[in-house]
Amino acid sequence: MKKISKIVFIVFLTIILLLVSIPLLFNKQITALVTEEINNSINATVSFDDVSISFIKNFPNASVTLSDLNVTTIAPFKGDTLFFAENIQLNTSILDLISNHPKIKDFSVDNAFVKILTNKKGEANYDIAKQSDNETTQDNSDTKEDTGLSLAVDSYSFNNIQFTYIDEASNMRVAVKNFNHHGNGAFSSNDMLLKTNSTIDELTVYMDKVAYLNKVNIALDATLAIDLKTSKVTFKENIAKLNDLELSFNGFIQSLPKSLLMDLNFSSEGSKFKSLLSLVPSAYSSSFKDIKAKGNLDFKGNAKGNYATNEIPKFSVQINTANASFKYPDLPKSVEHINIATIIKNQTGKSDDTKINIKGFGFQIDRDVFFASSIITKLTTNPTVKAKLNGVVNLSNLSKAYPIALDQKFQGILKADLNTSFNQKAIEKNDYQQIKNSGTISLKDFTTTTDLLPNPITISESNLKFNTKSFSLTSFKAKTGKSDLSINGNINNLYGYIFGDKDLEGNFNVNSKNLIISDLLSASDTTAVSVKKDSTVTIANKEAIKIPAKINATVQIKARAVHYDNLILSEVKGTLKIKNQKATFEKTTANMLGGNIAIDGGVDTQPTPSNFDLKLKIKDFNIADSFNSLSLFSAVAPFANTIDGKMSTAFNLKGLLDNDFFPDTNSLSGDALANLEVSEVDAKKSKAMSLLDDKLSFVDFSKLDLKKIKAQFNFAERKVEFKPFKIATYEGIPIRMSGSHSFDNIMDYKMTLDLPAKYFGKEVSGLLSSLSASDKNKITVPLTINIGGSVTKPTVQPNLKAAMADLTSKVVSSQKNKLINKLLGGTKKENDSTVSPKNDLKKAASKLLKGLFK
Repeated sequence: MKKISKIVFIVFLTIILLLVSIPLLFNKQITALVTEEINNSINATVSFDDVSISFIKNFPNASVTLSDLNVTTIAPFKGDTLFFAENIQLNTSILDLISNHPKIKDFSVDNAFVKILTNKKGEANYDIAKQSDNETTQDNSDTKEDTGLSLAVDSYSFNNIQFTYIDEASNMRVAVKNFNHHGNGAFSSNDMLLKTNSTIDELTVYMDKVAYLNKVNIALDATLAIDLKTSKVTFKENIAKLNDLELSFNGFIQSLPKSLLMDLNFSSEGSKFKSLLSLVPSAYSSSFKDIKAKGNLDFKGNAKGNYATNEIPKFSVQINTANASFKYPDLPKSVEHINIATIIKNQTGKSDDTKINIKGFGFQIDRDVFFASSIITKLTTNPTVKAKLNGVVNLSNLSKAYPIALDQKFQGILKADLNTSFNQKAIEKNDYQQIKNSGTISLKDFTTTTDLLPNPITISESNLKFNTKSFSLTSFKAKTGKSDLSINGNINNLYGYIFGDKDLEGNFNVNSKNLIISDLLSASDTTAVSVKKDSTVTIANKEAIKIPAKINATVQIKARAVHYDNLILSEVKGTLKIKNQKATFEKTTANMLGGNIAIDGGVDTQPTPSNFDLKLKIKDFNIADSFNSLSLFSAVAPFANTIDGKMSTAFNLKGLLDNDFFPDTNSLSGDALANLEVSEVDAKKSKAMSLLDDKLSFVDFSKLDLKKIKAQFNFAERKVEFKPFKIATYEGIPIRMSGSHSFDNIMDYKMTLDLPAKYFGKEVSGLLSSLSASDKNKITVPLTINIGGSVTKPTVQPNLKAAMADLTSKVVSSQKNKLINKLLGGTKKENDSTVSPKNDLKKAASKLLKGLFK
């Protein structure tokens, strides 16, 4: 007995060892074989972490597990992930695994991601199957014998699946979050019966940026009969729940060689209006069950026919409700008398014959009643719209009656009385005979806060009148911060701008008593583009200020006062033209800094960073105020803070705009001609001028005459270069200046003047002692003063050595000439014709040399 037990134990242990060791021993071979077979079957790159077979995990069943399966597509979707699954597992008996009639007990797919993509050419990323060598062009299925293959599935499941579908041609996007599906059924060679349960946490369907379903929760219990021979799926007992809306449906879908045949019916029998309300995203929340709602809902539809390349099923969808209402428990207002009558129908199977008829949509909040109706036809070839709006809406009541998730609050009264009829082709061709508009839309006491403006904006009055060719803005009065605006004018091509690709055109008159530019700019508008000192451009996270695209407008501007940073412009008037994200000023004038300015040129915001090209004519600006208020002027003229007076100039200026929409000095190019009338000079305000005063102690700077200065300069390579100009006179002596300085305020200037000998004073007292007062005034010496360093740490170097050398030479020459003249005059006797001039000159020279070197 012991021997038998020992044998049984050894056999049992051997079986256990084999069950454990076989999958381990052949794991690499199994992995390599599966990888090779998969990649030979599809045009994609397949990888996975591991394939494992366990005879122990679910004994007596065998478990096959595939981990981290990743399918990556190749051209034209190279690098995209088509499918990823963290875990795929199927269980079967050990005997079934090797039999001719395998039975899969169950299988599951966990934590998977699926992305289906179709590009504009109609190419699909899921079309990855390779054509087999033994495939034939004829269908021989009818001649084949039944193989007798039978799979009995106890259960299967898909858990936590994320799904994305993108069709670039139709601009459609479907997103599924957390899809879970499980079921069981019996499979045979011809048919199967599945009993399934499915849930989706969020389903979103977008078409042309319009959300037809937005984060809808779905639950589906369905029994499906599938005929594998005819590829027909029949829906038997099926209940679908979309948020709170419950639908029952039946019918079938059948796959044909070139189309999809269907005959489906759905209805929501006994549903209430509240169920329809649940499909609105912000309505379906944790407090939805507490909403008090009245009214029934008639929601039903059908679809019958083929879905193919040039054909769609005939279908009809009806949504009707009468005198419904709802009220949120935590909101003060209710929405009453809700009437909806809508039918979406296609009776021909041609997609262009689809008709959306909103016979009526109306509601009432307090005493405000609003009604709208619309018919939309020819959706694919020439969308045609007829619509009517009539009623009053108190905007502040909307958030009091419905939990609208708004980034800003609205307040004001909207009134509409509008009839419109148009089609896309008429808009594209500007065929105004096919565009018919009449009526008005007005807004009164409208107040809102928005991220686009730093302060709330209040529109006290706005009236828009509709006609065939244009829209007239008969009045618009608004305030934001401390700024006010009054606008009127005409808007052309509004439909082409909204529904097509046309420019919005208009002519406007803009008036303001007080306009502060910072009131019109948000903080995020001025932090995007920065230009470094090496002229390279960096882009920050936030967007730069940009003029809106597709705007073509002419604006006549009048403003009593415009505040721009620390500048105040008064009596601003002129023309502003906006096109291609560029603003062009024409004959624009303003008073500022004690004078006036005329502006021509433009600012182009289409590129990044934005740039400008302006012609500025300035007259009688206060020099000191200009230096303190305009960084451009302080960069151009670093000594300007030492003088008071008036300045007139003509600028031709190009460059980039910095973070604050001001000219970036490092990028400037252009030229200017400036005329300065100086009333006073304060050398103490400039370190360079103070040093100059110290270095030239023999010059009295209080006697400098800078009353009229005319200078020409240009901007290039991050520096200002002055052509030689007369900067001042000193007791009638002109002082000239030339040179340049960089926008880092590194200076390289030269001042030159012809200085009379008398100003050199004690430094050359011995040299000048032999000169008469008249000679001291007549003899002038060129003096060059080099100004370098920076504005804050200047260097001033008068070239006195060269001046002294020149002065010495001139004094010696003067004395020599005097001595010669004296000697010649002393030796020559009057009326003595016998004296030789040549001999006299030799004698004079001899005496001169003795006098100089004794």
